[in-house]
Amino acid sequence: MRRSVLERSVKKMVTSYLLEMQKDGAPLYFCMPVPSGYGRSGLDYEGCLAGYYFAIETKSPDEEADLTPRQRHIAKSIVNAGGKVFIISCNAGMCAFMDWVDTILPSHMTNSSYLPKSMGKNLKTEKAA
Repeated sequence: MRRSVLERSVKKMVTSYLLEMQKDGAPLYFCMPVPSGYGRSGLDYEGCLAGYYFAIETKSPDEEADLTPRQRHIAKSIVNAGGKVFIISCNAGMCAFMDWVDTILPSHMTNSSYLPKSMGKNLKTEKAA
């Protein structure tokens, strides 16, 4: 039971970041496919940011949490097709995703209205340095 609570908190962190980006106008689409037994299942999140496909699998931060063989196969297929896959279980994983977002939304767009406020501050600080 503890694992599901922890994974739920990681999903909440990812979802709030993605929703904040959308709210601020980022060119972002994402969904959380619901496994229903029909069709192919995927990772926890699928999305496209400014034309770049990504997928995210969230895991609880405990040491026993790992990708299932099916999840590994899906992640490998996405990477082989040119997409980006993030496994997020803690702040470090979230930071890696945010760093990738920063590379997709170039610094010349810092003043754009679609950058989340927190991301815009980080980009402006880096640009000034």
